[in-house]
Amino acid sequence: MQTTSPMLRTVEQFAQAHPAFKPGALRSLIFHSKDSTDYRHALAPAFKRLGRRVLIDEGKFFACVDALNDSTALNKLSGKGRRQRLVRVR
Repeated sequence: MQTTSPMLRTVEQFAQAHPAFKPGALRSLIFHSKDSTDYRHALAPAFKRLGRRVLIDEGKFFACVDALNDSTALNKLSGKGRRQRLVRVR
């Protein structure tokens, strides 16, 4: 039985392969993926840490982006995720 190994790339390699993602933006996503209250936490499974080096699993990254977009679209349709306006009562 053969298993396919994931396509792992460094931040620079990923940015070169996919010009839509700049290295700084990827580093920001990696940094904020640790925060469980942030929407970017959904991308955490795509980042593999080996010491200080962070590798990006291409397949999981795009699967997470798709899932994030699908859930955001559903939240917009259902009215969830809207910022509530705070009204100050005097």
